[in-house]
Amino acid sequence: MFLPVCPVSGHSLAVIVLSLLSLALFHNSSSAARGERVKANNAVASTLCIGVLRPADSGLGGGGFILVQSYKGEAKVFDMREMAPGRASKDMFSKLNATEWKHSPLSIAVPGQLAGLYTAHQQYGKLSWKSLVKPAENLARKGFKVSRSLSQKMANARSMIMADKEIQTIFAPNGTLLIEGQTLRLKKLADTLAAIAKDGMSIFYNGSIAQGLADDITRILKALSMYNMTGVTTALLVHRTVEALKYALALRMNLGDPGFFDVSTTLKSMISNNTAENLRKLIDDKKTFDPPHYGSKWSQLNDHGTSHICIIDRQRNVVTMTTSINTHFGSRFMSPSTGIFLNNQMHDFSIPTSKVRPGAPANYVSPFKRPLSSMAPAILEKGGQVRAVVGSAGGLLIPDAVSQVLINFFILKKPSYNAVKAPRFYHRLYPNVLLHENYSSSVGDRYAFSLRTLNELKRKGHQLRRAASVMTVCQFVVQVLKGKNSGQLIAVSDPRKGGFPAGY
Repeated sequence: MFLPVCPVSGHSLAVIVLSLLSLALFHNSSSAARGERVKANNAVASTLCIGVLRPADSGLGGGGFILVQSYKGEAKVFDMREMAPGRASKDMFSKLNATEWKHSPLSIAVPGQLAGLYTAHQQYGKLSWKSLVKPAENLARKGFKVSRSLSQKMANARSMIMADKEIQTIFAPNGTLLIEGQTLRLKKLADTLAAIAKDGMSIFYNGSIAQGLADDITRILKALSMYNMTGVTTALLVHRTVEALKYALALRMNLGDPGFFDVSTTLKSMISNNTAENLRKLIDDKKTFDPPHYGSKWSQLNDHGTSHICIIDRQRNVVTMTTSINTHFGSRFMSPSTGIFLNNQMHDFSIPTSKVRPGAPANYVSPFKRPLSSMAPAILEKGGQVRAVVGSAGGLLIPDAVSQVLINFFILKKPSYNAVKAPRFYHRLYPNVLLHENYSSSVGDRYAFSLRTLNELKRKGHQLRRAASVMTVCQFVVQVLKGKNSGQLIAVSDPRKGGFPAGY
């Protein structure tokens, strides 16, 4: 039986790590968690439940990536990234203002989450599809307590909620926004999940749900057709890591959907030891530089949101998955017929008409193309065995968070919990500002760097800015490979948002 525990725990057989205690509790009674091989079972059930419990961040209206590895070492990636509609074009956003590009029906890409989950289940699942969808349907229909995080996001989106009668009926049923601890029910979404449980993904993409989505959108926009080193307390360590991240940020904007743009040369260069060594030599321990120094040619991606889960079962099958609808509540358009909030992932494409820096050609909009993403679910192996599983929520800042957790654990030799809990820093390249965590969590944990470290970073030329709230949330699982505890799984859920692992 899966048991929710503190943010870090050790288990011998299996673990699941996510950012919601209520979901950890769900696995106590879920048949998907009792001694069965993980494969796609827990991944499907957990992701659909997360889409209900976190409607501002994830759901059927979005997409993501699944990385699955069997106990035999065979790995497979399921690309659930949203796709541009058939009528999309490179210049489609050229005459829109920033708000119209970010929050409008034009910002909606074709959702990919359900197709990815269903395909993964068909290949790896042991339990029936219906049994895995049912828990999410029950949550949506019976209701659940609004979390602190969701309450805050609802408050931030108050004007959007109150401006739409359908959305207001759900999130402010009596004319006042629901608050933390009150019950939220998503009846239309429950009906949609019931239909999906019965008929699979075909009804979503080709059946009545697909037609309902298209009808809902075209009522607003007629143009759209049907959806076809010793602690991060030393400034030098922070400085070197930030400088490396800046070079990586510049390089990544040469990437794009490989089905539309040849990125083979760029990828080969990025993962070569020679490139790493050359970049290492370029890092100056005494100072930082302006963005052009790092080879930046294009405007940076600015993706948002996301949810992440890590799962390892008793046979050491692994699933690590990140999902998203992009910014909070996505396009801010909820399909009245289905109760689904639709993504705004079209905002993740680059556009030629950027006023500050040109957009990256490899990431221009094209029909049926997938935009660049920062999502980074990862599995690390040693000697043919799983050593660690990691992933993060946090949009553009995901690579920063994942790299720091791995550096903390594997290089600085911090315990797994400390590797996740250590304060983090972030850099977007543009603007040329180093964000550093400096806040106390809701449970009183303090995340901050020492004044000495910050002053030394200033002397190296870094422009510092305080990150006063949670920016990223990591999930991390480590398998012990030596000693008397060999085979034990150490699971850590980022305490920044009160996450809990579960295991047995």
